[in-house]
Amino acid sequence: SKGWLSVIKAQKSAFQIHEVKGAVLHLSKKGMSYLIIGTLVNFLVLIHTFSFTFLSLPKLFGIYITAVLLGYLFSMAVQNWMVKTLLRWVIFPSIISLFFVLNFSLSSNRYQEIYSFQHHIDKIGKTQHTTSLLIFENNKYKQFPGIRFIFNDENSSISRYIKMTIEDGFFGLPVLKEYSFTWSDPRKVIKFK
Repeated sequence: SKGWLSVIKAQKSAFQIHEVKGAVLHLSKKGMSYLIIGTLVNFLVLIHTFSFTFLSLPKLFGIYITAVLLGYLFSMAVQNWMVKTLLRWVIFPSIISLFFVLNFSLSSNRYQEIYSFQHHIDKIGKTQHTTSLLIFENNKYKQFPGIRFIFNDENSSISRYIKMTIEDGFFGLPVLKEYSFTWSDPRKVIKFK
């Protein structure tokens, strides 16, 4: 069977399906598929953690870098290069990812916080444009940009308040479970007679 490198180096204008199949089989025999899938899963958990856990970006990256370094130390005793690579880039980071998944999934003690907000404005030269990064009143949660980043939510552009549902994570790190936007302050309830 042809190796994956020969498929990449192919001078043909289009790949033949049997060449692609051969490349995939070659990668899976060498354990590369585990590396690719494991790294992708860890990356997705990292993005989710950044977006929904009250943890600063330097601390989050520091935790993952520590996991990779621990994987490197443990892998020094192993001879097989694929096992070494999996320990460094998949297994030890997966332990950290599992920690964050459990922290989010098994959270409890739900409470709500409400803040007025404005969108961060980027200035490039003489032009300004509104970003998806929110600035809460009194600069609350300034150190957690992932919590304040709202990805493509049209309601945020026509609202003035955000209501966040937060829970205490299983391991003590608070997590953002839900959020909604409103034009009027939900803390001020008007009672009719």
